[in-house]
Amino acid sequence: ELRTDNDPPEVVAMLKRRTQERGLAAWERLGRPSAETATPSERYARLRLAMLEAERAKVL
Repeated sequence: ELRTDNDPPEVVAMLKRRTQERGLAAWERLGRPSAETATPSERYARLRLAMLEAERAKVL
């Protein structure tokens, strides 16, 4: 492992997140089993829209 104690935790977290996102993107390009109805990106978009709607309802 190349990580040191001096590395900012937020940078390490960002790198881990981007690595996971690249893996999900590769998975989406390869396709998915027919049992899977939505890709991770589609699920993210659906959940993000629901979150925004809930935030709007709370503010308005």
